[in-house]
Amino acid sequence: MNFKPFAELIAWIVAILALIKGLIETVKLVKKVLKSYDDRNRAISDVIGSYKENTERLVSLVKTQDLQTDMIKGITTDLGFVKAATMITAEETSLMWWRSDNEGMTIQISAQTCKFLRLSEGELLGRNWFNHVPKSQHERLAKAFETSRIYKSDFDENIEFIKGDGTGCELRAYAKFAGNDWFGIHKVIRDNIKLAA
Repeated sequence: MNFKPFAELIAWIVAILALIKGLIETVKLVKKVLKSYDDRNRAISDVIGSYKENTERLVSLVKTQDLQTDMIKGITTDLGFVKAATMITAEETSLMWWRSDNEGMTIQISAQTCKFLRLSEGELLGRNWFNHVPKSQHERLAKAFETSRIYKSDFDENIEFIKGDGTGCELRAYAKFAGNDWFGIHKVIRDNIKLAA
């Protein structure tokens, strides 16, 4: 009996559940931010509610139904919706976020992140984020990112970052592996700091 298709299907399910877990954590974080946005709160809460409903439906389908090609197509559609809803929510709440490929090259970045870092989208897209980190941190961060890549585990590090105007800041970078790339958020720890070379 050929178990390869079954093993691939199980791998897809595990990846989808990991993505769902990460997205649920993202929603929890976004909900905290939303408390201060009265007018936009209702509209964004509707998106999050739809996301939660679709996520619960997806988990229910995976647990209770036979895994067929049509179900996988439905999951892909739901995940596309979840991804779009997450991106809209992040943008509407001025959340600083980014996406990078598995090599650390920036493939998408929020306007809020560019504004804070005083760098244009063009200065960040297609480039490795290490270009803006002091060399003294490269080895530590390279090891942390490589560990996250190998084990598909969360990347959660404090990073000193060189802004476009030469000033420094310390950010918490938290990212989750999602399919073929990383989705992460930044939180400012300290701003306008002097960085080591």
